[in-house]
Formats: sequence, structure tokens, C-alpha cells
Amino acid sequence: MRAVYYPTSAKENAFQQIVQSGLEDGGYQIENLDTYIKGLGKDPIPVFFNWYDDVSHGNGFICLIKYLRNRVVISRVLARGGRIAYVVHNRQPHDSEGTVGFKLSIKLRKCLCLKASRVIVLCDKTRDVLRSQLGKDTYASIERKIVKVPHPTFTGAYGDSGRDYRAEFCIPDDSFLFVFSGLIRPYKGVEKVLDVAAKFLKLGYDADFLIAGKCSSKEYEQEIADRANRLGNVHVCFGFVENDDIGCLMKAADILIQPYDIKSSLNSGSCYLAFSFERTVICPEIGSTMEFAPELTYTYDYASDVEHREALIEAAVRAFTDWQTDKAGFTRKGHELKRLVDEDNSRELTAKRYCDVARACMAGEE
Repeated sequence: MRAVYYPTSAKENAFQQIVQSGLEDGGYQIENLDTYIKGLGKDPIPVFFNWYDDVSHGNGFICLIKYLRNRVVISRVLARGGRIAYVVHNRQPHDSEGTVGFKLSIKLRKCLCLKASRVIVLCDKTRDVLRSQLGKDTYASIERKIVKVPHPTFTGAYGDSGRDYRAEFCIPDDSFLFVFSGLIRPYKGVEKVLDVAAKFLKLGYDADFLIAGKCSSKEYEQEIADRANRLGNVHVCFGFVENDDIGCLMKAADILIQPYDIKSSLNSGSCYLAFSFERTVICPEIGSTMEFAPELTYTYDYASDVEHREALIEAAVRAFTDWQTDKAGFTRKGHELKRLVDEDNSRELTAKRYCDVARACMAGEE
């Protein structure tokens, strides 16, 4: 059996590795997308598309070229008899509201939903998003093709380099540590983490903040560094976090703080990473967090940028206060989250679910 998985697993992307290796364990030989579309004749195999709807770019002309290229590839896959399984990851492309790329990406999403044999959603909230974006009639026509395959646990996905982040940044073991991790882009709201840190200094709370990850640009990195340097409780570790360091970073943290932009965010690998390491999160109410009981996380909602800042501060204070007053109860949240993702979203279940989707695509099951 053969299947196309796009993009082919990148070493640094654990989600892709877990899903692709699961398909391989299920007996599927993974083929490159370019190799497949250049082939001749009918060759019906499952073709998994991840993030293929995102054609956003700062240059509108480049967005158009990417859109047309992806449409050609989709047509070529179908011409060869390929059965598309389209995975919906985000509400919309990040940092793209109102742009040409945003409009073309939503148009491409509609095309993929209509052409796919299966539409894979990672959380229940995705159904509401698709219903809103596609319109009632189009959504009704594709609803039978939607299948939920939850985000997998990251337990066992990362090594342990032995790096001690607390010692490296002189953070006391008894200090509460908020960690912001991942690619640092505007939609992730790292500036608001600095607002929380400033508020904690003003309130005299004994807590530290560690920002770790690669910035989207040198200019943005400098902007964050300049603000962080004025705050005595903030530590920055710019650059790509190696896979063997990720577990060490999670173990150093007491909680992850991820103030996403709810206009684009829907699923969060960082949340599942935290849960896999027995950590809870501070995060807006997005699809990923809505999969879990609200008392296990520190989620919030907002309607404006000002509201976002205040709601984030309130959630951070609540988490810190809970830790101060009941450390055992605070720790139990992380234990329960890990139990849930390890049991319900295990690598074995993820492999079975994706293989089931591949078979359903080929069988033409409704």
C-alpha cells in the first residue's frame, strides 16, 4: 500500500513524524507529492494534505501564484485518481486578516473541502469554523466527509539533553516559572506576556518568565529583547529550540503561557506538548483547549486587544495564586491532562485513525 503525506515529515515537526510513522506502521509506504503528480496514468492512492490551504504572503502576487500552483496540484492529484484527505489545522492563515492571501486561502479551503474524500478535523470547534466559512449549503454538502482525528500526544516524541534552563538563567527552583515557547510570531502575542511580567513586578509577585524560540524576523527579535531587558523577571532564549531540549524546557516550566490571536488560532501543538509533560496552560478558548474540562486549564475569552491583555493578566494571576495556595491541586491539573492525552490521543490510536481514513478514502465510504 502507498500514500502521499504532504508535507513529508520534517525532522523538527513531531506532529508530522507521529502521523507519518503511524501510516508507515500501518503498512503504507509514503510517497513524495511531486513524484506522484509527475507520474503517468491512473494511480489511486490516499493523498494527505496538511496546511495546503495557506497561501498567505506579504506580496499579493506571490499569494496568487501559490494559489494557482496549489489548484493545479489538486487537479493533477484528482486526474491521477488520488483520494484527498484534507487536514484542517488553523481557523485562517496567521497574521493575514484582510489580505489577498487571506481571501485566496479561504477560497482554496473551500476547494479542498469540496474535492476531498475526507476532511480531517483535530477538534470539534472546527466544524463550526467550516460551517461559517463555507456557508450553510456548502457545509451541508461536505459534512458527511468530516472525520475527527484528535491531535496526538507528544509523550515519547522528544529526547532529553539534560539542559537545565533554570540554572542557565539563574531562576530559583522555588520561583513560579511561566514559559512561552515556539516560533515567535505576532499572532502568538508575546508582547502581552511582557505586559503580564510588568504587572507581576508591580504586584510584587515572585515569578519568572522565560521566552524561548526563534523570532520571525531580526527586527521583531530586537523589539522583544529591548522590552524584556527592562524587566528583571523576564529571560529570553532566542533561536530554534532543539528537539532534545524541548522536554527540558517543559520540565523547567510550571505552566505554559500562549496568548494566541483567536482570529486565526484553532489548534495548538504547544498546548498538547504542555499536556504531554504534565503541564497546564494559559491560553484563549480555542479549539484545542475546548477539548478539555475548563477547570484543567486557565483559558479566557476576549473581544478586543485591550480585553485580551486584561484577561491574560487575570488568568496568569489566577494560575499563580492557585499554585501558591494549593500546589498539590495545581499539579493534579497537569497529571490529569497527561493521562487524558496519553489514553485518548496515543500514538497507537492516532496511527489507527489515520489508517482508517486512508482505507475509507480508497473504499469510497460515506
